[in-house]
Amino acid sequence: MQQLPRDAETRACFVSEPGNLFISEDYSAQESRLLASVTNDPALIDLYTNGCGDLHSLTAYMSFPDIIPRDTKIEDIASLYKEARQEAKSIEFCIGYGGTDATMVQNNGLEPARAKKIYDDYMKGFPGVKKYQDYCRKEVVKKGYILMNPVTGHRAHIEDWDNRWKKIRDFVNQPGFYEEFNRMKREDPYSKEVYWIRQWFKKKSDIEKQSINYRIQNRGACCFKLSAIILFKWIIKNNYQNIVKICVPAHDEFDCECPANMAEEFALVLQQCMEKGAKPFCTRLPLSSDLSRLKDGSIPNYWLH
Repeated sequence: MQQLPRDAETRACFVSEPGNLFISEDYSAQESRLLASVTNDPALIDLYTNGCGDLHSLTAYMSFPDIIPRDTKIEDIASLYKEARQEAKSIEFCIGYGGTDATMVQNNGLEPARAKKIYDDYMKGFPGVKKYQDYCRKEVVKKGYILMNPVTGHRAHIEDWDNRWKKIRDFVNQPGFYEEFNRMKREDPYSKEVYWIRQWFKKKSDIEKQSINYRIQNRGACCFKLSAIILFKWIIKNNYQNIVKICVPAHDEFDCECPANMAEEFALVLQQCMEKGAKPFCTRLPLSSDLSRLKDGSIPNYWLH
């Protein structure tokens, strides 16, 4: 169900039972708000508490100081600097998920010097993100696992850490490693030892990115799980079994149906459950949800795109 296309025609095939309406509500900018909360980045916190909430425009502003004047309002960037904002979307995705200037060169085809400047300007504009990513990279290589959130204590352990990767890490960190590694490559470039050292550097890059991403994605999953528990308890408490129906829980979106005469009330309850479920994991700013409505403001009787 979660892999269905998001186009309007496909979604409209899912229709509620006669007399019911289809309530579709998803978290608003969930991962971006969680990133702001976890990193405590001043610019991100301000964007979502006092600003317009347009992360693409803010990313463009931070990444292109030579293109966008410093006195430009963030809410005006979408209309004044469309191309820069469009390019910022890929930058936001790349760096936000642990990529570097080298990643932008490889994935976006940017010149190395330009990619380096964009990366440096981004990190200068978002110092909280930089501090967070530096911490994540250091911790996972030090400990061999990712503490995905301190509330539940969820961990992601690196496979075969104690038997293989930890030993290679310790060898790589020894003084004079590169001289020794160069000697090993000269003497036997296809040896098992040379192979696994090369594999370590690839593994190190992978787990550093995972350490950055998993903390955000896990919190997002926990927000949804806790809000689902709160919603289910509300259904049981009010004897709405088989009346309020949870149809499709998709990623960060609840899709439910209920009788038309209680749809507005239930939509508000669902929003409150989602906000309450998010609170322990998004502590520095609110994480709310958006209800899908028709153009006239009404709630449809089908799954609205």
